[in-house]
Amino acid sequence: MNIKGMKTSNQYNMIASLLQVFTIIFLVILNLKSGESNKIEQLFRKTTASRCLTSPSVATENTTSVIECAARCMMNEECGYFSYCNGPCKIFKLFYNENIEDINCNCLSYMRHSVNSE
Repeated sequence: MNIKGMKTSNQYNMIASLLQVFTIIFLVILNLKSGESNKIEQLFRKTTASRCLTSPSVATENTTSVIECAARCMMNEECGYFSYCNGPCKIFKLFYNENIEDINCNCLSYMRHSVNSE
């Protein structure tokens, strides 16, 4: 590997990291200016209370708030929706042409309004 190739790789990683940081900062600023539920509903659509969708999971992580869970969903290209269960944040894949079922759960679940296509 040449030095020029390493520099490009490092620049890409730095840009990706900065994008994640700016996304979190953006969410925090919007959260301070508006209520938590109003902010999330601008980017996500809340599903029916106490119902969760079944879909392949991308990741499960512990988070401190529904805002942090939403930020993690936004930073993940595969995230189609997420469920926040007072700690655990479950991120689920996008679903196309799949038979999706809903199940009982005690979580807040949100679907992304739109997803960037590349």
